[in-house]
Amino acid sequence: MKTVLCAGAIVLCLLTGCEKDPFNRLPNATQKGKNTAGFLLEGEAWLPEGKFLTSTRNPVSGFWRKTPRGSSLGLSFLQVNSAKARFSGVDIYLVGIRQPGTYSLQQEPDINLGERRQGYASFFISQPAPSIQYYTGPTAPGTVTITRLDTINRIASGTFDLTLLEDGGTRTVRITKGRFDVRLAD
Repeated sequence: MKTVLCAGAIVLCLLTGCEKDPFNRLPNATQKGKNTAGFLLEGEAWLPEGKFLTSTRNPVSGFWRKTPRGSSLGLSFLQVNSAKARFSGVDIYLVGIRQPGTYSLQQEPDINLGERRQGYASFFISQPAPSIQYYTGPTAPGTVTITRLDTINRIASGTFDLTLLEDGGTRTVRITKGRFDVRLAD
């Protein structure tokens, strides 16, 4: 009887411990275009949700298109809490992507260059003000691993890990265990 009780207590501890693990709140890693995403932001689960009152935009979106430099993949994950006037999000932009693989984001970002810009990732947060923007770059690298890039069925899936540096500042933000499964717009 003691053995059964002890085993039951161990199983219960394991189960309740797993519920508190933020990684378990992230969506499953799929490759079906389910428009899911999530990551750990400084160790806490971050999931896209909500939308702006005037927007019909999905909190998970992406695009793939041909550019003068080959092709580009853009991903956007948004979290909106209208009640608290707080929002945050991640944008990932990859240039010259043709197939699954691991892509490094360590170039100085210049979002003003439009389609000629280098690949980068950004994280923004409003609190509600002032907004703070963080970017990958030479001192804040990141990687994105594309596990599926299906340009016919318009699906991109993969994982990412990012260190992002505050725009014009010295603070960093760490995003780990990121994953996405996105249906791509034209």
